[in-house]
Amino acid sequence: MLGTHVLDMLRAFCGDARACSAVLLQDHQPANAEDVTPGAEGLGPFCGDEVHARYEMDSGAVAYFDSIRNRVDPEANFGLQFIGTKGMIDCRIDTEPLFHLVAGNPFLPARQPRLWTPISSAGIGVAEPIDGLERLVEFHVYAARDLLAAIKEDRPALSSETDGRAIVEMIHAALGSHVRNGERVAIPLANRGHALDAWKDG
Repeated sequence: MLGTHVLDMLRAFCGDARACSAVLLQDHQPANAEDVTPGAEGLGPFCGDEVHARYEMDSGAVAYFDSIRNRVDPEANFGLQFIGTKGMIDCRIDTEPLFHLVAGNPFLPARQPRLWTPISSAGIGVAEPIDGLERLVEFHVYAARDLLAAIKEDRPALSSETDGRAIVEMIHAALGSHVRNGERVAIPLANRGHALDAWKDG
């Protein structure tokens, strides 16, 4: 459910997903058709308590999405990290600062502790100039203002129905991959039905 926010941010930075391979686990074992149950909040068929998905993105980046139910300190794990040879940028959800930079190659040992430098809308290590930014994000005020402006200006919202459809397709690609034993599934999907429905029905 909440993973849609992470996938939305991933697309904002890396473009559309072009393929996915994934595995769903139930109690540390590959989920099977017998594990399919109705999802909460009208999500439709659902299964597994753990998902590990690999996405090939338009930008050339490879992204990994991992979600495990009831992990310790889930707030600390709810976010997105960009890892490169010159550093790592960490993005949390609904916190301020939203972003931090850890400079230096994360694949090499460091002699000194690496600092987590906040990134604001004004830049790296600069105090956030927007008053109450966390409330604007956490309580969806900014999104509501953008939607109203989009209607007035006759333009797509920053997170539009097209973006929503693409995120749902990323989720269904992961389900479809698992049903096919982790096979790489191309996006856009050829099969527009629900993979778990087909799996459950044999």
